[in-house]
Amino acid sequence: MHDFLRKLAGHFVPSEHNAYRPHLLRRPWLLFLLTVIVASEGIYIGSYLASQSAQNLLSAVVPGEVIALTNAERAKAGDGALTENAELDAAAQAKASDMAAKGYFSHVGPDGKEPWAWISEAGYAYSYAGENLAVRFDNSSDVVSAWMASPTHKANIVKPQYTEIGLAVADGTYQGSPATFIVQYFGTPKTTGTTNASAQAGSSAGGQQGDASKPGFAAAANASTAEVAGASTESVTKTAAPTTTAPQASAPAQAQPQDAAGEQAPLRAEAQSFVRASDASQQASEWILGGIAALIILVLGLTFFVHMQIQPVELLLGGAFVGAVAVSLFMLNNSFAAIAGQSSQAAAASLSESPILLGEAASTQLP
Repeated sequence: MHDFLRKLAGHFVPSEHNAYRPHLLRRPWLLFLLTVIVASEGIYIGSYLASQSAQNLLSAVVPGEVIALTNAERAKAGDGALTENAELDAAAQAKASDMAAKGYFSHVGPDGKEPWAWISEAGYAYSYAGENLAVRFDNSSDVVSAWMASPTHKANIVKPQYTEIGLAVADGTYQGSPATFIVQYFGTPKTTGTTNASAQAGSSAGGQQGDASKPGFAAAANASTAEVAGASTESVTKTAAPTTTAPQASAPAQAQPQDAAGEQAPLRAEAQSFVRASDASQQASEWILGGIAALIILVLGLTFFVHMQIQPVELLLGGAFVGAVAVSLFMLNNSFAAIAGQSSQAAAASLSESPILLGEAASTQLP
């Protein structure tokens, strides 16, 4: 035991047994420690990048997940599930991209373009159609929860006449700050034999009677219906004129699997686990770098002061270099983490200061 402790001390403490040259400062050990330092820094950087990617997934509005959550709300209301339609998806993407590019948030574009124009341009012929909008949300469940908390948006989501859905998101700038725009389109393909009674029923279920080109806006008095700070939502519905003649058939709906919730839930759970593992890896790397730096500084101090008559310059210089690398990377990582944290807090504060706007539904029946 005594020999073991003496050999162990020989790695750190200068003495006559190691010619006042601790083994830890000799080239093989310095090369090993430098390799560990570089590997730890690589793990830190890799873990940070991977964690950011996973967090981007967690803090994102995922179309498939929003559709699944929408269908879950319809199931609670006793309505049938909506089938995702490629043409409604294309219409929603075109509208979302237009709002993101031009920085507006409204059913009617700056050029007077109404929601139904996007649907028709995508090649979708409808007997019923509706639109829900949202902006500044960064989570799928928050979007659907806010819509369900608003009677007008909820009316669109649970409207039994709808059979198909399309959804898209686009990133842009709104009121001077980065924002995600979400567009949700509902539709029922136009078919023959539609009666006046069913058209009237659809119009009544859609919301308040009014001019679809001039949707109303609720002020801060209705802010309680959307609990997510900085979020805005709007909804509007429309019923096409009934017809008894054979209309132009819409393109076949491209149904998508309805198990999006089952696909997204495990993915998010894995992302959350990955974020935790990445954070743990970053902390471990920090501990390794800090530990090596502290150890080398301690050994350098002992080597320099214990027997000052003997100064192994080559060992001191080599140890100082490796120690300086470890200290520099340790401090750099901590500074980077602090800057990243401040940026995240500033972004969150920017969103929390944004006003909350709500839209009232408007519906109309074409003559």
